[in-house]
Amino acid sequence: MTQQKTFSPELLRRAILDLLARQPSGKSISPTEAARSLIGSDERQWSRLMKPLRAVAIEMAQNGEIIILTIPTLTEERRV
Repeated sequence: MTQQKTFSPELLRRAILDLLARQPSGKSISPTEAARSLIGSDERQWSRLMKPLRAVAIEMAQNGEIIILTIPTLTEERRV
């Protein structure tokens, strides 16, 4: 049986901030990059982090720590 790692919200927050600190000014990261930085490239593993990672990122954005950028979907572009 494989033991599943748990990651605290603070560890997820730190992963996001560490990745952003390494980016050139004006560049962004994807949530999958943060997940992979913590758990590796196995999609079955890092995909489990996506929901808690997004929750932490949303909280960080609400606190003014980061800005979440999204790519508009075709439906959103049609409304513009």
